[in-house]
Amino acid sequence: MTFSSVLKKYIEQSRIDKNQNTNEIEKYIFNKWLLPLLGELPIKDISPFILEKLKKQMNDAGLAPATITRDFAVISQVFSYAKKHDLYSGDNPTTKVKKPSKDNRCSRFLSYEEANLLLEELNKTGQYFLGRIFTSRNA
Repeated sequence: MTFSSVLKKYIEQSRIDKNQNTNEIEKYIFNKWLLPLLGELPIKDISPFILEKLKKQMNDAGLAPATITRDFAVISQVFSYAKKHDLYSGDNPTTKVKKPSKDNRCSRFLSYEEANLLLEELNKTGQYFLGRIFTSRNA
């Protein structure tokens, strides 16, 4: 059974168990990062070494350590789902991959004007705002 076939089953269950925003975020992670490297591999063949390669690709693309950690939590959930439903019997390979060190310090903050412009654009496009914006009085 390939990773993508397990993923399809996981997504079906996620639509029931998780909210729409979470499902949209996970769908992006699957399409952008997981399917290109892991999709056609048999799930039993996905090793910590392969996941380290994925982690390096994500890091090289400039993803923040916290983002990589979150994405690996999603991979772990897929393996847990597969094991729970007897689609996979091995150990979860994500447990053997070292998490990147988190250094998500902001190098700068949005000014009030920048924050307001961002919020206006998000409202215009109808996009969901998925985080907090920090502004600085000194910016």
